[in-house]
Amino acid sequence: AIKDIPMSIEVINAEFLTDIGATNFEESLAYSSGVFLDDFSASTGVTKDGSNAPGANEFSSAERSPSSRGGTGGRFANVTIIRGFNVPFQNRDGFRYGGLIAQYGTILGGIIDTVNVERMEVVRGPNSLLYGVGVLSGIVNVIPKRPLSAPVQEVTFGFGNHGYSRGTLDVTGPISDNFLGGQLNYRVATAQENRDHWTDWRGKELEYY
Repeated sequence: AIKDIPMSIEVINAEFLTDIGATNFEESLAYSSGVFLDDFSASTGVTKDGSNAPGANEFSSAERSPSSRGGTGGRFANVTIIRGFNVPFQNRDGFRYGGLIAQYGTILGGIIDTVNVERMEVVRGPNSLLYGVGVLSGIVNVIPKRPLSAPVQEVTFGFGNHGYSRGTLDVTGPISDNFLGGQLNYRVATAQENRDHWTDWRGKELEYY
């Protein structure tokens, strides 16, 4: 049980993600204390030789001109600020997912859509070092959905203001009951989303497979 673990761990399960209508990494962590994604983007923070550059832990506002090309922004920048420190990567099933490419000063995190998320674990404080990624402030570990042995099909549609529309498909089931002495299952998840924004010239088009 979490109450018996001497660490600060928060579990965000699939039921909670459904209740709040979260569709991405940012919305999933909206109710997590001390975790920020919306208002800041990470600075480069490194030089070409891999050493820390001045202002490595400084952040700039993400509300910038759509025509500007922020070097670390965009769809592949899942930068998290936990307890005031920059965490430019997350974990997926306990393994590092994305990160900072020192040679180019580029942050790669990939797209995380909730259609393929079973739960998220937020570990705060130095105990996050147990995950082996060397972050003192915390880390987010994403647990994806597993294939199931029982056939399940789920289709969802959502509509909202600012031109929001979203459709998802999640299909899982068995392939073989005796594959190398075990069960072989499959799972396919996909999502398509379009939305505008309350500001001009800002929107989102997503195809997730």
